[in-house]
Amino acid sequence: MTRALGIRYLWIDSLCIIQDSNVDWAREGSQMDKIYKNARVTLAATSVSSCEEDFLRYLLKEDSAIVPLNPRLQPWDDQKWQSSVEIVIQCVDQWRVDLWEEDVDMSVWNSRGWTLQERYLSQRILHFCKTQVFWECPQEHKSECGQQILNLPIRGLPSFIMDGATDVEDPEPESVEPEHEENAEVQSRGGDDSTDGDSSQGESSVLSNRYIAQPMYDWWFQILCQYTASNLTYSSDKLPALSGLAIEMFQEIKQIVPHEEYLAGIWKGNLAPCLLWTLEYPPTTSNRPYRSPTWSWARWDSPAVPPTFENTRDGVFAPDDEEEVIEYVSHYIEYDGENIFGSIKSARLEVLAKKRQISLSGSTERPSRHGSWSGSKSEFAFDMLLLESTRRVGVVALDFPAEASQIPRDNLYAMQVKRQPLGLLNWESAQWGLLLGRAETQTSQFHRLGVYILDEDHIEFFADVDLENCVLV
Repeated sequence: MTRALGIRYLWIDSLCIIQDSNVDWAREGSQMDKIYKNARVTLAATSVSSCEEDFLRYLLKEDSAIVPLNPRLQPWDDQKWQSSVEIVIQCVDQWRVDLWEEDVDMSVWNSRGWTLQERYLSQRILHFCKTQVFWECPQEHKSECGQQILNLPIRGLPSFIMDGATDVEDPEPESVEPEHEENAEVQSRGGDDSTDGDSSQGESSVLSNRYIAQPMYDWWFQILCQYTASNLTYSSDKLPALSGLAIEMFQEIKQIVPHEEYLAGIWKGNLAPCLLWTLEYPPTTSNRPYRSPTWSWARWDSPAVPPTFENTRDGVFAPDDEEEVIEYVSHYIEYDGENIFGSIKSARLEVLAKKRQISLSGSTERPSRHGSWSGSKSEFAFDMLLLESTRRVGVVALDFPAEASQIPRDNLYAMQVKRQPLGLLNWESAQWGLLLGRAETQTSQFHRLGVYILDEDHIEFFADVDLENCVLV
């Protein structure tokens, strides 16, 4: 296939990466963004479910026929040709508009976690499907039969992937120069995004940059919705399989938010919305080898959606509608290898926020903002009560399924993260944050257990509470 396309080199991950070497896999995995982005074309075996299947024999036995043709002989030829020519006629329903969705979007290939960045970063893709070959690029999608696909999926960052997909001879890949040393335990302290000069002007500049960068954060949320719903053979690949897209996001957003950092799947510059992810359905288990801190969506094998992503105006997030009441202080991440966007060994995040001790009661109805549990009892939604009281102040949605008796009743805290002006949204709560529990080994550190929503008549729940440092692990 590469020879037919006139291309000299072919890159295949199973051949170019030592499959049983964690060191080589970590090193090569950190280069996936360059490989896909700078490839002339990506050949996707979209129709197969494993590497043992043949993806080039895609012609359908149904709706196709082989027609033999004899070459036309010139009148002066005395000899007949001994060879014959056969052509294949395949009937394709031109009026079927769901071929792309059926053969590409709903394929096993597209359900894999690793193929998400392959599809988003590649400048051109040839999909070898069961019915025909499809072409995909940022400009257009077409089928082998000539049909143009009208409903294009969202592919790249708003500002650079779509604009950068042009024919360029051997583009020079951009290098990532993070503010960390390779193979080191990295700690970033005092994450102040201050600027020189007048403080009010600096604050205004930060808010302006954040507003400009917000479409990129929204794009990242869309990526998470797709990625966390995909499948991974090895759960330890949760962060590495997304590292290529994280690197692309990092390179672009650093131009607008200079002090931006990637913290185990979330962005420091958009900390509050990134911390408030919720799960679409309960994970099957909560006991697994460590791969991320409790405050990261990467901890769970379940689709995760940041709740503030629903707060949009004509599809564009309006950050001025909300007030963040949490402040970044510092973080510490120990990386597992050279890829600082990949696997980690441990992490902690220190923030300045208000927290208040609470208790929980039995299961309750989960609010509509949490998706499919609207109007029904949930095994991991509970009433949030004042400490040593039966007075309800809000609703808690746990990150894991649990009976009321399994929830640690002591040392439960509600930490404030965001405030919402009343009347803007169609749900009652005007304030939400994280449910925390004390870590077993460190009483000064906390685990995330879930998210909460305050009832409308308890929006002053944190009015008399002072800010304090909280360390999340």
